[in-house]
Amino acid sequence: MIEPFSPSQLRPASYQLTLGEQIHVGGESRPLVESESVTLAPHQVAVVSTRETLRIPEGLIARWSLRVTNIYEGLLWTGGPQVDPGWEGPLFCPIYNLAERNVVLKCGEPLFTIDFVCTTDKDSDGYNGLKKDPKFPEIPFIPKRKSLADHDRYRLRSAPYELIERVDRTEEIAKAATRNVDQLKDRMATFALIAIGVIGIIVSALTLMVAAQSFKFTLSIPIAIATILSIVAILISGFALYRSMFVKPTGSDDQGS
Repeated sequence: MIEPFSPSQLRPASYQLTLGEQIHVGGESRPLVESESVTLAPHQVAVVSTRETLRIPEGLIARWSLRVTNIYEGLLWTGGPQVDPGWEGPLFCPIYNLAERNVVLKCGEPLFTIDFVCTTDKDSDGYNGLKKDPKFPEIPFIPKRKSLADHDRYRLRSAPYELIERVDRTEEIAKAATRNVDQLKDRMATFALIAIGVIGIIVSALTLMVAAQSFKFTLSIPIAIATILSIVAILISGFALYRSMFVKPTGSDDQGS
């Protein structure tokens, strides 16, 4: 009934099924190879398959779910628990990561548990008696969906995970905008300092020219004031140039720059 079958996965009343190669994460197909893994972020959903192919005979049903170990990792299983008689193929189901951390799923590792229960034997007297009842429906079981693409027709995606992704992207955009505003403020401040320095130099030069014509370069208060203004203007201009060339803009970091 199970292929491939491994005695190490057999338990007293159940069997452990492993993660298969077919998997959809966030609506996208991500085929896995043996021992390759996929990471589920918090609140992300994946539609997965079993590596094993099951062949359920008549007179037998199977019930499967996640292993308790994986449930305590934060995984939520939302598949149909019962596998009807006549099913042939791998099993498929969605699983959600409800934990606040990443959960790693590895291809070929045990992920599910399955057990089997007998139903009414079709050759029994009770079953034959039911068949004589005109109201008894004879319904053959023919599996209609045999692939992961058939089961996951809508490419299931997790709304909480998508919302978290949008919030994260919005925060990144806001941080980038804040960095740009801070850089613009620093550039405007540098430009203002340079402008003040240039204006100070021009004013000092004009004052010196006027003072020189009026007092014939004799030491006086206007010349002293002009000289001080020139020195201050030169210092302001030098500080502005140093700030623009060597000082890191506010709010910038290695990633932002």
